[in-house]
Amino acid sequence: MTLSARFVKSFSGKLIRPREVMTIIYMDEDMRLIEPKNKNQKIDWETWRPGAKVGEIINTPLNPVLYSW
Repeated sequence: MTLSARFVKSFSGKLIRPREVMTIIYMDEDMRLIEPKNKNQKIDWETWRPGAKVGEIINTPLNPVLYSW
């Protein structure tokens, strides 16, 4: 299961530039990487899951387990 929180750009009354935002995606600690189905998924894999291998549990420095039950 994957949960995601996403915030879009917003402007305050006097700022010229958009505010910076952060997206946090929560993944089950036993989630396994599947074969990418398109170019965008492959780019996400290479960017956000470096070192992860198809079929194995996603366990990379960019995807640490924060909480386990």
